[in-house]
Amino acid sequence: MVRQKYSLRANATNFSLEEIKEGCDFAHKLNKKVYLTLNIVFHNEDMSEVEEYIKNVVDAGIDAFIVSDPFIISHIKNNYKNVEVHLSTQNSTSNYKAVEYFKNEGIDRVVLAREVGKKDMKEIIDKTHVDIEIKVVLKCDVRGSEEAVKNALEKINVEGVKIKVIRSGIGAITESDVILANASDAIVIGFNVVPSNITKEVAKEYSVEIRLYQIIYKLVEEMELAMKGLLDPEYEEKVLGTAEIKRMFKFSKVGAIAGCIVTSGIIKNKANVRVIRDGVIIYDGVIASLQREKDTVKEVKNGLECGITIVNFNDLKEKDVFEVYENVEVKR
Repeated sequence: MVRQKYSLRANATNFSLEEIKEGCDFAHKLNKKVYLTLNIVFHNEDMSEVEEYIKNVVDAGIDAFIVSDPFIISHIKNNYKNVEVHLSTQNSTSNYKAVEYFKNEGIDRVVLAREVGKKDMKEIIDKTHVDIEIKVVLKCDVRGSEEAVKNALEKINVEGVKIKVIRSGIGAITESDVILANASDAIVIGFNVVPSNITKEVAKEYSVEIRLYQIIYKLVEEMELAMKGLLDPEYEEKVLGTAEIKRMFKFSKVGAIAGCIVTSGIIKNKANVRVIRDGVIIYDGVIASLQREKDTVKEVKNGLECGITIVNFNDLKEKDVFEVYENVEVKR
C-alpha cells in the first residue's frame, strides 16, 4: 500500500529527536508518510551541525524533507537517495529562476508558501512548468456541504496548479485548524462557519489566511481566478465588532429585539451583520436598528449594552453572536 502524506513541521529546535521518532513510528503504523519542513537558514563552513541533525532525523524515520536552502537541498540529494526533497518557496527567493535551478537539481515537487504572491506564482508556472500545490484546511457547517465543497475544490482545473484539501471537518474554525495550516503552508477556507476572535488572533500571529464563503460557486470562482494569478479584489471585508445576545425581547410592532453586550470593537447601525450560532452562520443581513437605552444611536462601543434588530430576521436566541462588518475598497 502506498503511504499517504502526514505533515510534520519542525526545525532544529521545535521537536526533540525522540518526539520526531515517536511521530514517525505512529504515522508509519497508519501507512502515512512523514514530511519534515526544515526551517534551517544557518550553516557553519562545514555544515557539521546541520549534517548531524539531518542524519539523526533520517535515522528517526523521516520520509521527505521540505526545504528552501540550496546548500541543504544539495546535501540531502547527494547523501540520502531514498529520501524525497521538496522545494519550499518560503524563506527563499520565490522567482522562477530559483525554482528552475532547484528543478534541475532533481527536486520532487514545489510546495507553495503562503507568502508567494500571484505574480511570482504565475511566473513559476509559465516559465518552469513545475506543478504547484495549494494546500487547504476546510471547515463547513454540515457534512453535506463539506463533501460538496471538497469535491468542488479538488475538481478545479488550472494547468500547473493543484488544490489539495489536507483536512476537512464540521464546525467553527479553531486554533488547531490555524496551527495545522501554518505547519503545512496552507490556507483555511470556511464555508458557512467563522473563526472565534481568539482564532483570528492566532491566524494573525502566524500570518495564516482565512477565507470565508457562503456560496459554492463564488468560492470556486475566486479560487480558480486566484490560481490563475488574475484575482485583484476591489474590496476586502473588515470586521468592525461583535456582540452577544444576553436576552430576547418580543414586541408586536417591531418584532424581536436582541438585548446584547458588545464583546469586541464597535457595532454600527445599518451595517452588514452575520448571525452566528455555535460557530455556524445562520443568517447574513443588515442591522435594522441599534438602540442604547431608549435612544437610537449610530454606534455602540465595546463593553456596553445595546438593543439590536435585524432586517427581515427574527429567529434569534440567547447566546447568538452578531458579527458586524463592512466592505472596504482596496487600493490597487
